[in-house]
Amino acid sequence: MRAVLLIGSPRGERSTSRALGAYMLEGLRSRGWEVGERYACRDVTTSEGLTDLLAEMERSDLSILSFPTYVDSPPAAVMRVMETMHGRIKRGGALLAMANCGFIGSGNNTSSLSICRLFARDIGWEWRGGLSLGGGNVLAGRALQDAGGVARNVRRALDQAVSALAEGKAVPQGAIDLLGRNIVPSLLYNITANRAWDRAARKNNVLDRIRDRPYMEEERR
Repeated sequence: MRAVLLIGSPRGERSTSRALGAYMLEGLRSRGWEVGERYACRDVTTSEGLTDLLAEMERSDLSILSFPTYVDSPPAAVMRVMETMHGRIKRGGALLAMANCGFIGSGNNTSSLSICRLFARDIGWEWRGGLSLGGGNVLAGRALQDAGGVARNVRRALDQAVSALAEGKAVPQGAIDLLGRNIVPSLLYNITANRAWDRAARKNNVLDRIRDRPYMEEERR
């Protein structure tokens, strides 16, 4: 059995998308699977790269899309791969999608995962499920084995997912729910995020304008 990881983040090796996918590949490798990985943002820039990527996905028993959600959608490179596969893929396969976003709530990935699910349906591939992680920036691209307690539930959820995928099954709902939990408490996340915005504003000398809303229509009187 063979699995390929398609990394959809422009950050490549330093991305949370890669960290999540690599952890799953290692789990499948330990169960006797052959594994490989590709970087969508690199491969879509040349016809040769895109052809090689599609060939890799076509000859694999399981394709794993791991990507960040940008404006309620997978990144443009992932969408390009999907659009190309519609006309060129010749063999049925199985697809798992795994989305992460910077917002704390995993529900922000819902539309991205729906796009992937409908894509799998339209090309006749088996849908193995969609995994959603909120607050992915907390991991900052670190290997999950090195991320400590903050990634405990992430590792547990992916371990459950790998166990099912290795047997040719869809990801169980329990794994989906576990990964969907807040990676850190909402209050702590908001405090940390606000401090990060303040630091960035101070660095760029716009702290006094951080609450400006230049595109907000003036209230009509």
